[in-house]
Amino acid sequence: AGREIAGGNSVVATYGTFIVNIQPEQYVATPGKETWFKIETRDYNDQPVQAKVHVNFTRWKYQKGSRGNATQESVASSADVDTDAQGRARIPFTPPDSGSFHALAVAKGPGPREVQDTGYVWVSGAGESWYSDGDETVTIVPDKKEYKPGDTAKVLIVTGVPNSKVLVTTESRGISSVRVIAANGPTTTLD
Repeated sequence: AGREIAGGNSVVATYGTFIVNIQPEQYVATPGKETWFKIETRDYNDQPVQAKVHVNFTRWKYQKGSRGNATQESVASSADVDTDAQGRARIPFTPPDSGSFHALAVAKGPGPREVQDTGYVWVSGAGESWYSDGDETVTIVPDKKEYKPGDTAKVLIVTGVPNSKVLVTTESRGISSVRVIAANGPTTTLD
C-alpha cells in the first residue's frame, strides 16, 4: 500500500513487410561515365525478398534564399529493376554533368504501401550545381566507405569556387607529404 508501480514496453511498427536499400558502389563519379548502384531488398528477419524496384535519379541543387536553404530537384533519369532470389540487384546511372545526384529507390510490397530509400553520388567537374554560400568551407568526399591496405583512395574535393588552390597533406603519425593542387573548377579529384 502506498507504493508507486510503473511499467513500460515498446513495439516495433514497420511501414512495409520488407525494406529496400540503395547505395552507390562509389560515392564519386565522372560526368558522362557510367556508375553503379547496389539495391537490396530484405524482410525484417533479414531474409531476401524478390521485388520490383523503381529508381529515380535526381539532381539536387542547393539554393540560398530568404527562407533559408532549399533544395530543388529535377529528374535526370529513371529505371526499373527486379531484385533476384538473394534480394540483390545493380542498376547503372550515367550522370549528365557535375553536381549532387540522389537515387530514390521505391518498391511496392503486398498491400497499398511503398517502401523507399535514398542513396547519393557526387559528380566532379565544373557546373552551377555546386552549393556555395560564401562560407568558404571545403568538402572532402571519399569514393568508398572503407579501404583495404594497398587501396588507392579517389577523393572529390569541393571548394565551391573555381580557380582555387588546395593544400593536400598525407598524414599518419606525422605529415608524410605536402602538395598544393590547382582546382580549375569548383571541384577537383585526387587519387
